[in-house]
Amino acid sequence: MYLLAVLWIGSGLLGVLLFAAKVPESPSRTCAESLLLIPFAVVFGPLILLQAIAATPKQKCPHCRAMIPADATVCARCTREISMQNWDG
Repeated sequence: MYLLAVLWIGSGLLGVLLFAAKVPESPSRTCAESLLLIPFAVVFGPLILLQAIAATPKQKCPHCRAMIPADATVCARCTREISMQNWDG
């Protein structure tokens, strides 16, 4: 039973880490807001891990700063073309 609880909580925390890796840090997100995800990880465990695996990586549009899929060629918000030269970093 103890092992099941450890696996449940561990998979939830792993899911939170995967989400953090797939979505770039926003300046408005604080450490306290990130810590609020931990209770959800404990309660929903493997469901968060599955959602994190299924989530598509996101990037910010270099023109309007909207979140778009990392492989997008046109921003859905500002409809400007995205080239690899425009990406930050």
